[in-house]
Amino acid sequence: MGTLRGTLQKLRDQLDHFLISLAKLHQQWPFDQLPVLDDPTATAARQAELDARIITTEATRNERKQWLNQLLDR
Repeated sequence: MGTLRGTLQKLRDQLDHFLISLAKLHQQWPFDQLPVLDDPTATAARQAELDARIITTEATRNERKQWLNQLLDR
């Protein structure tokens, strides 16, 4: 009976550790995005932010391509 109690306590400790790890995981990306995905307004706002970042990044890329082409005399 003592062995069973020890095994049961060990399993409970492992389960507690697992549940804590799972809770920490849910606080990280992409799981932390679930509230945004459930809210259409927040989703649209986030999409607009990402679209703006894409436009800015593409503009920077195009400028750098032009500089590179000028350096290579193309």
